[in-house]
Amino acid sequence: MFISEDGRTYNLKSAICKKGHLQTSTLPPEKKCPIDFCQECGSPIIDCCPHCNSMIIGGVAKEKYILSNLLTGERDRRVTLYKKDYVPNYCSHCGKPYPWVENFLKEYKEILEFQLEESEKDFQNKIYIATEEFIKNNCDIKSFAAQKLKIYFMKINALSREIFVNSLVSFGTDTIKDFFL
Repeated sequence: MFISEDGRTYNLKSAICKKGHLQTSTLPPEKKCPIDFCQECGSPIIDCCPHCNSMIIGGVAKEKYILSNLLTGERDRRVTLYKKDYVPNYCSHCGKPYPWVENFLKEYKEILEFQLEESEKDFQNKIYIATEEFIKNNCDIKSFAAQKLKIYFMKINALSREIFVNSLVSFGTDTIKDFFL
């Protein structure tokens, strides 16, 4: 008999407010977040996709069984929770954006329409689509979408470019700012 034996590993659930603030990533799948509203912004907290109702995948739980009584073979179950600090942008089950991404893209589109002329509608759409792809690539500045976006940004005035880039920084890091400006 082993002194310690690994049990199963399973996904935990994340609870995130509708503006994208992570509340916890270590909820058991059957539990609900103990708070209903974000303490940072007051938005409602969700723990499942509003489109398909699948749980938002969070951290991981690992079970281990440790021998507690050598004579009887009795074992104690220990569970270690590993949190995840990452806030996902899209549902891993249905592929649709979470509310914080939907809100960002809606506001981003409004900024595009405000900053660029009506005659540049086709160009607005190209920037919007490239931005969506950039977010789907986890704001990776080495992605093809980032390269396209950089080319598009070079074609607009400096003020508009700075406004768009500052909006994107909310999804990534200052590396994005350095890359695009």
